[in-house]
Amino acid sequence: MLKKFCLSIAVAGALISGIGMVNTTFINTALAEEKEKVCDKCNHVPSKIVPDCPCQCHGGQRK
Repeated sequence: MLKKFCLSIAVAGALISGIGMVNTTFINTALAEEKEKVCDKCNHVPSKIVPDCPCQCHGGQRK
C-alpha cells in the first residue's frame, strides 16, 4: 500500500512539474509575440509621442 501511495505521489509530482514547464513556455511565447511593432514610415514605436515626426501613427503632428 505504501508503494502505491509513493508511486501516486511521484506521478502527481511529475504531472504538476510538466504542466508548470508547459505553462512557462506558453507565457514566454505570448510575451515574445506581444512586443510592439514600429511604424513602417518612420521606424518609431507608435505608443511613444515624437513631436517632430510627420506620421500620425503615434501622435506626431503633420507638417
